Amino acid sequence: MTRKTTNNLKNTETVRRNFIDIIILTETWSRNNERFDTYKINNYQNFSVNRTTGDKGGGILVYIHKKYNAIEEDSKINDDIEFLLVKIFIGNELWHILGVYRRPQSDLENFLTELEEIISKTDVNRLIVAGDFNINVLEYNAKTSLYLDSLRSLNLHVTNGAISRDNSLLRNSGSLLDHCLINCNKKKFITLTSERIKKMSDHNMIILLMQLDKPVEFRTRLIKFKTDEKAASDDINWSLFNCEISSSHDNVDLYWESFHNLISNTVEKHTKKKIIRLPKNETTLPVWANSKYQSMLHTLNNLADKIDRLKVREKPCDSLELKYMDLNLIRNEYGSVIAKLYYKNKSLQSHKEAWKVINELSGRRKKKEQLLLYTDCGETIVDELVIANRFQDKFLSIVGQNYETDKLNNHSYFGSSMLTSFVFEEVTPVLIQNIISSLPTKSSTGYDNISTNLIKNVNELASIHLSNIFNLMISEGTYPNGLKTSLIVPIHKGDNKSNINNYRPISLLPCVDKIFEKIMFGQMSNWMEKNCLHDRFQYGFRERKGCQEAIAMALNVINRAIDENKSVAIISFDIAKAFDNVNLKILMRKLYFLGFRSLAYDLIENFLTNRKQKVKYNNSFSYVGNIYRGVPQGANGGPFLFTCMINDMKDLSTHSTLLKYADDLLLILPLENNLSDSALNKNLLIHDLNTLREYYNSNDLILNCEKSKYLIIGNNLDDELEVYLRKQNIAKCDSLMYLGFKLCTDQHIKCHVDKVAKSLASSINALRIMKKELPTSALKSFYFAHIYSHLNYCSFALLKAKSTDVDRLQKLQNKTLKIIQGLPRLFPTKELFCNIFPDSLSIIGIIYLSAIVMVKKAVETKDDSLPRITRFRESARNRNLYITPGRKRELRSDITHVGCKLFNQLPENIKSIHELSRFKKEVKSYLLQHTESLLRTRQFTSNLINL
Repeated sequence: MTRKTTNNLKNTETVRRNFIDIIILTETWSRNNERFDTYKINNYQNFSVNRTTGDKGGGILVYIHKKYNAIEEDSKINDDIEFLLVKIFIGNELWHILGVYRRPQSDLENFLTELEEIISKTDVNRLIVAGDFNINVLEYNAKTSLYLDSLRSLNLHVTNGAISRDNSLLRNSGSLLDHCLINCNKKKFITLTSERIKKMSDHNMIILLMQLDKPVEFRTRLIKFKTDEKAASDDINWSLFNCEISSSHDNVDLYWESFHNLISNTVEKHTKKKIIRLPKNETTLPVWANSKYQSMLHTLNNLADKIDRLKVREKPCDSLELKYMDLNLIRNEYGSVIAKLYYKNKSLQSHKEAWKVINELSGRRKKKEQLLLYTDCGETIVDELVIANRFQDKFLSIVGQNYETDKLNNHSYFGSSMLTSFVFEEVTPVLIQNIISSLPTKSSTGYDNISTNLIKNVNELASIHLSNIFNLMISEGTYPNGLKTSLIVPIHKGDNKSNINNYRPISLLPCVDKIFEKIMFGQMSNWMEKNCLHDRFQYGFRERKGCQEAIAMALNVINRAIDENKSVAIISFDIAKAFDNVNLKILMRKLYFLGFRSLAYDLIENFLTNRKQKVKYNNSFSYVGNIYRGVPQGANGGPFLFTCMINDMKDLSTHSTLLKYADDLLLILPLENNLSDSALNKNLLIHDLNTLREYYNSNDLILNCEKSKYLIIGNNLDDELEVYLRKQNIAKCDSLMYLGFKLCTDQHIKCHVDKVAKSLASSINALRIMKKELPTSALKSFYFAHIYSHLNYCSFALLKAKSTDVDRLQKLQNKTLKIIQGLPRLFPTKELFCNIFPDSLSIIGIIYLSAIVMVKKAVETKDDSLPRITRFRESARNRNLYITPGRKRELRSDITHVGCKLFNQLPENIKSIHELSRFKKEVKSYLLQHTESLLRTRQFTSNLINL
């Protein structure tokens, strides 16, 4: 292939095909003679066509023939239409190969309807229908005089035969192609096409070419497989009721295989192929709304043109404001139309459809775009199968590698060994039923093609067999091999979508695997909690622990240091590919020390070994790859096993507090403010960092220094303090985000208020748009999901906020509630909460409720997230809490001090409630009775309300 041809092939466009082999002949001119260079793509899923440029002799030839071995049997032939998105320049005219139709005569009526729809809905200038049995060649040659009369104006030579390398026709082995051109009379064209098709043989195919005044690209028809889950569930229940599966299996794999085959075969029996044909710019609107939506696009385009004209007149400094205004204007118009179209049809007034509108308006659901990956040589990869395989290669580069060295000999952080051993408890069908009922209702499937909906429909009978399988797993210490394959979906993280490094894998596990993992690791976690084996500073994936508890602990450590006139160094660490880099040998050794031995050890080891994965991209699947390291993600097992992996970090000898939420690590080290102690500060910091580095190295984990950051809170500290890890300097920053809470060098509470206010501003704007058409129930759902959740998250930290910051959030909350009810801007706040929304807490009520619940949770679980309230006593008369007072305002206004005072003011009947959910409900009702007092509160410390 010549250099010119190679360069041309880099500029490619995607075309879809099915059972068709494509060879592309690119015409290349030389000074002495002319010749054709052939480029063949062997992949049968996609092919690329290059567009030639240059002198008038340049063109493109597409050689299409049928794969005989793929369509010999009638069962392998379907009557679907494949849209081939090919742009061809014939001379200076742009043409499209619109489709290759196989056996249209078998369904002539549908084919003609399809053709008529194409003609009526597109601005067609000329159209060619060409059909033949053996070989179809479309050739352009400026020096050849062999043309068909009807195609002379195109300079297009259509024939059936072979082409030699010197561009001469060897022979004409068959009849010329049937062909016709579309004129002004489209009806006559349809009739002529029908007559031509009737004369064709049974195995013919048709190539359809179209020339447009304005090029329009079409998309391949979407083929979806829809399962009648109700009918499938009835058949499965009937089969299980008739005991078609024997419950006397002695082997886990055989038992699971028979159970899975019964379900999968029944599902396949009730699955039908559904073909959807959409234009390239399809919308998520229902069919009845498409026409109205298309008409509105014209309005939006005019609006965009007006804004562009305004930009030219405005000053450069206002361009950013105009850009923000553009987005709001277009979303206003677009959102109003979508809401009107959805809710004009009463049949679509459902909670699910409402959230479709909400996600569309709030910008939380983006359209899926066609992915184009680029190789190092500049080649564009558009083949879905090739893309899936490239993703598989990328993801397996970590989990698919064997251990090069065994680091067990160098490991010294196992901690003390547990004397007693853990034993799995047998499960009953009732427990399985409860777990299945608690699963979210989803139609997505894993590798086994069994959805959660289907399992929930056959819950009663399937739970019997699932309990038998799990109990057999316990007795044998083996895990079914059929549940060890994960389906990986690449998710874009950000930045350039063409870079494969900007994607992370998401695992779709089989539904039954999630059930078994919930049982297995639920029992293991309960046993560790009972024996106090968990790291007390591990807040991830534990009962009554979470992000808010971790942030409360971080703020307490910071406030105590400031109360002692110290500064604080905070370092946020990032573990590179934390879950994927877990060394399974080290993990199993640690689990043994924690007490998981004998059959429990065998079951966990069998669960983690011999796992496989395959990548799904659109409708293409990659090859199956083996996994040698890492814990499975997508269910309960992965996070729990990772917490066990770093559980012995509690035994490290450090001067700092190490807060952990799964793989998120935050180091908090108090530092002396005196300049004379700067050397001591550096030594303490170096000691802790070296200890962490040695720990991660011995556990075969890698710290990502580029994503790790640190900040200093406090005054009079040496500004030249530098933090190094693995001989790399960790970047210093003014603010640090930890679990959604923003920590700053000073006034981090105000930073958090700014973050919340910014989030509320965009949500309120979307709410104002939806108010035009959406019902009040949908607006309230949006309020609690996208506004109240931001106000409530870590609201206990706002106890230290200034009154101006609290008023700022209160005004945003008032604005939201007034928009929902359509009230005027100056509507009284007191009447708003007392009469219009009597069940809604004001922002101060939300803060108090959060603080009281956090204190109650710390007392009930004896948690040290709030250390100073662990020293409390109960008397026969009251259950008041006692705390150690602080010297500075930082401790007198934090959650420990104010939260305990609020807790002590509660009635005794509420304080005595042990169930947390009931306690929270009663406290909220109690605060609602004092709404007027809460609205008058401005400063928490000096004017604490007397409930």
